[in-house]
Amino acid sequence: ALKTASQALHSARVETRGLSQEQQHSLKNSEEQLEEAAKHATYNGVYNQIGSVEERELQKKLEELKGKLDAQHRRRQMELDQMRDELKRLRKQVKGSSMEGDMNKS
Repeated sequence: ALKTASQALHSARVETRGLSQEQQHSLKNSEEQLEEAAKHATYNGVYNQIGSVEERELQKKLEELKGKLDAQHRRRQMELDQMRDELKRLRKQVKGSSMEGDMNKS
């Protein structure tokens, strides 16, 4: 689509007679901008969308940040599980020592 549009602009600029200097200049600028956009875009046939280089870079960065966040979440969850296990162990230890203290009082 971008290639076809670029060709159409080029044809309009080169083949059309009677254009003012300003119109020719405008068509040339538009043609250059379209060519530049085509350099930074790719076609995705599955979704019929165009993604720019910047969009792909941002998407890559987003995926990296999601990965880091997931890793941090897993690490925090593991720490929390360890703290809960330690708390259970300490409760059992305290409960056991209370029972021993009660037996010694008798």
